[in-house]
Amino acid sequence: SLSQKSRADVTNEQLARMRTIALGEALPDFSFENLEGVRQPLSKLVTYPTLLAIIDLNCASCIAEVAALSNAASASSCLNVVLLSSSNPLALKRLQDSLRFPFTVIFDEERAYQSTLKITSTPFNLLVGDGLIVRQVWAGSLTLTECEKLVACD
Repeated sequence: SLSQKSRADVTNEQLARMRTIALGEALPDFSFENLEGVRQPLSKLVTYPTLLAIIDLNCASCIAEVAALSNAASASSCLNVVLLSSSNPLALKRLQDSLRFPFTVIFDEERAYQSTLKITSTPFNLLVGDGLIVRQVWAGSLTLTECEKLVACD
C-alpha cells in the first residue's frame, strides 16, 4: 500500500542520512541501566529476535505503539521487546507497570545511544538478532497489524 511504501521510503532516507545502521550489520553494544538500576550490555538483553523500540514519552505515537505491542504480545511470543528511552525513569516505570505484558525498559542516559546512532525521531524500531545484527528497521510508529505480525511466531 501507499502508506507502507512511503514509510519504507522515509526509513531508507533516514538510514542513508544517518549512515550508522545497516541491515545485516551489528549495532554497537552499549551498557544500559534498566529501571531497577541494574547495568547490562545490550547484547545480554538480545536473547532471541528482539524489537528494540526507541521511544520518547512525549511522543503520542510512541505511547500508542508500546500499547499495541503490549496488547499483541504474550508469554509465548517469539519476540523479545526492549524499550529504550531517555525519558524520565519514573515516568518510564509507570509506563512499564501499566503494560498488559511487561517489556524490558532501558534508560539511554543523555541520549548517548540515540546520538551515537544519529536517531533524531521516535519511534524508531530495530529488529535485532544474535550478535546485535540488524534484520529490519522501521522509522515511525508500527501499526497494530505490524505489531501482531511481529509477535506471531512466523
